[in-house]
Formats: sequence, C-alpha cells, structure tokens
Amino acid sequence: MVSVVSALRDSKQTLLVTLGALLLTAQLIPVLRAYPNGVIDDDGYLYAQIAYNLGERSQSSFDGIHTTSGYHLFWGLTLGGVSKAVSVLTPVKDVHLAAFFFVGVWLCGMVAVRAFSGAVVQLSAFSLLLFGYSLTETVLLAAVLVALVSRALKPGRVFGASPADLALMAMVPLVRIDALPLALVFAVGTARDWRGAGRAAAAALGGALINVSLMWLVFGQPFPVSAVIKVSAMIQGLPQAASNLADRLRFNISASKAQMLRFGLVWLLAGLAWWLSRGVMDREQRQRRLWILAAVMAFYLPHLFLIRVRGWYYPPIHAVLWLMVTHDAAARVRWRDAVRALAVAVTVLYVAATAYINVTYRDDQIRVAGFVARLGEYVPPGGRIFAVDGSGYPGFFATRTIINGDGLANDATYAARLRGGRLAGYLDEERVCFVMTNERLRDDVLVNIGGLSLVRDQADLIASIDAEAVSRFSHWQLFRLRRSGCVSEH
Repeated sequence: MVSVVSALRDSKQTLLVTLGALLLTAQLIPVLRAYPNGVIDDDGYLYAQIAYNLGERSQSSFDGIHTTSGYHLFWGLTLGGVSKAVSVLTPVKDVHLAAFFFVGVWLCGMVAVRAFSGAVVQLSAFSLLLFGYSLTETVLLAAVLVALVSRALKPGRVFGASPADLALMAMVPLVRIDALPLALVFAVGTARDWRGAGRAAAAALGGALINVSLMWLVFGQPFPVSAVIKVSAMIQGLPQAASNLADRLRFNISASKAQMLRFGLVWLLAGLAWWLSRGVMDREQRQRRLWILAAVMAFYLPHLFLIRVRGWYYPPIHAVLWLMVTHDAAARVRWRDAVRALAVAVTVLYVAATAYINVTYRDDQIRVAGFVARLGEYVPPGGRIFAVDGSGYPGFFATRTIINGDGLANDATYAARLRGGRLAGYLDEERVCFVMTNERLRDDVLVNIGGLSLVRDQADLIASIDAEAVSRFSHWQLFRLRRSGCVSEH
C-alpha cells in the first residue's frame, strides 16, 4: 500500500511539474530571443543550432557545412532527439527553441521537488538551477549529482552497493567528461570500504570510456573540438600564466554583479555545509560530507583557475551545496528558520537580478534582434558570414549561413589550423564574402585569429548598429570583403 501511495504521489508531482514547465516556457517564449544578457547566452544558441540541425537534417553541424563535435555528446543528442520529435510537427525554429528550453525547465522542476523539501526551499533550488541553464548540459549534470548526493546522505546506507548508484556514477562523466575528477573523489569518499570505492570508481571510469569511445566512433577524435581548443589555449598561455590567471580570476569573481553573486554563493553555501556537518553525530556521515565538499571543489576549482567560468557552470555546484545545507539544517529548528530566510533571499535576488538585467539591456536586445533579422537584406542567398565572437545568436536566427570563427562549433580541421596558426586563406577557401563583429573595432582590426588577419581597409562596412549601447557586445557591424567575387554579390 505504501509503495502504491508513493507511486501516485510521484506521478502527481511529475504531472504538476510538467504542466508548470509548459506554462512557464509559454510565458517566457518572447524573452528566449533576448540577446545579449538574456536568459540564453551565446553558447546556448550554439547548442540550439546544432541540435536543430541534428533534428531537422540529421547533421552534426552548426553552419550546415562543417561537421562539428563542439558539444557534450549526451546532452547534444538529447536536444537533437527533442528537435527530431518537434520536426514532425513543424520546422519553425522558435518552436524548437521553446522545446529545448522546456526540457531544462522540466529538469529543474523535477530536481527541486524530488530532492528538496518545503515550498520555499524548492523554489530557491529551482531558481538556482533555472537561471544558470542557458540550454546547456550542466542542469542535467546537476540532476545526476543531486541524485547521487541524496543517496549518499541517507543514514546507514551503504553507497556504491546498488546498480542505481553505479549507473549514476557512470552518468557523471557521460554528461560532462571534465566532471570525472569529481566522480572519482566522490567514489573514494562516500563508499564504506575500498571494495565499494573501487566499484564506484570503476563505474565512473567506465562512463568516461563510453563517452570517449562514442566521440571517437562518431567524430574520429576522443574529445569535443571545443574542449581541444580551450585546453590548447591554456597550454599556449602558460608563458604568461601569472597575468592570465589574474585576468581569469578577475573575470570569474567580479566580471559583473551576477558573477559576484554566483561566486559568493558558492563559498557561502560551502561554508554553511561544512559548519552544519560538524553537528552530524555519526562520524562516517560527517566524513562523507567532507568528501562530498571535496568532490565539488575538484570540479569547481580547476575551472575557476584555468578557464573563464560562465554562468551555466554553476547549477551543479550550487545545487549540491544547497542540498547539503538544507538536508542538515532540516533537523535543527534554529538553522531551519535561517535556511528558509536564505532561500527567500536567494530566490528574490535571482529573480530581481534577471529582471533588472533584462530591463537594462532591453534596448540593446531590440537593436541586435533587428540587425540579425535584416542580414538577409545585405547578404544574398547562399552568402556566408564569418563571425569570431557571438556567432551563436545570429547562427540560430539569421536566414544566412554563419560560420563559427572561434572554432568552438566548427570542425576538427579548422581547430587544427587555428591551433597551428594556419588559418590564412580560410575565407577565400570557404568562399566567405562577409565578416561580422559584435563590438567596436580595436586598431581597425576585423579579424585576428590563428594566422587569419583582416583589417578595416580590406572590407566595406554595409550595416551596423550605431546607437550607444549598454553592452559592449551590442555594437554589431557587417562588412563585405574587397576581393574578387565578393563585390558583385551585393
């Protein structure tokens, strides 16, 4: 009887979350096009365009020309499957984008209601997850990690003994290969003995092996091209490691008020989780919590010091830490009330910050959307536009082909040439006649990447956003190259 009641309760929760996700997605459809500083970052639109091509064309490509592996395979295939299902009904991109967003909203809702207790705490968990979603895989990683931690925090439970534990461990590096260190630290610290730790670690390594093998089988290389480019850039930057580290930390800590909020919340929640763990009576459970904290830091700290940490990296970190805090505070009246107050504060801050950002950048967003919508007036059918930065948004919404210039969503050949400084001549080879930038030019340089250089005197400005903008990434300009075969295209 208990199992029946539990199943009915779970079904009701799932139905309510699904209906809520549908309603919220429908309400937010107008702002899914808001860029820059909207609810979706540029990388999210890269994902959306690749997923759309997977679903509509069965092609792993951003621009419809080059095959790319620039995404985490499991999540990319998930969104591609969603697009394939939606394509049965319509090819309209706004519908596909809404479906991608719905998947994330639904996941956020399911994690919030299944892993957290109390409406206020659930709403705060939902906010922490949703406002970092941006169509990326980190919400799925958060769901997997929260499920793992929930199981590990149960008193008296032997973690790593059940097939479900091992399946979840394997899922961690399947979702994000760079989360493998987190999974290994978690395996060692939460299992009761070395045999259990070995099983859990083997499951995580098995998930990583499946990920790498599938990438090799599908794309002929073990890692996403985006990861290869980022790691290569880090290695090439080692001679300037000190100055690069200072710049990265400045960005990761104080690039914006939103970034300061995300960074500060990590350490506030980590400190609370550590403090509350001291009151756990069972020594094994106390140690297990410290290992979970160590596992979270095994994921967060390398990113903090080695790359620019964008907003979508935070959902799994915040979710696990918030789960630890709310779980251990639930049994203590004094802490329970304080955590409820913190939950209200977090929700209000995230909602207010998002509303403020969207109001602040609204004029920028309207101008950028209009600029992208008019690209078809300046570029003939079949024309190709090269964009190094900010290619995701126009790549999804423009009616002309946008070629990704930073390499994160281009092919392996482009990445190899980029890393080797051998991109000279690429625009001629690809019959590109247009270049697009999204911020004011520096020293009249249009493009300077991987040996490919283009200056202002080599192109004609044919469209631009001239108005003053709040965001420096709202000064969009479209140039036509001054070379044979390009002038006549206009």
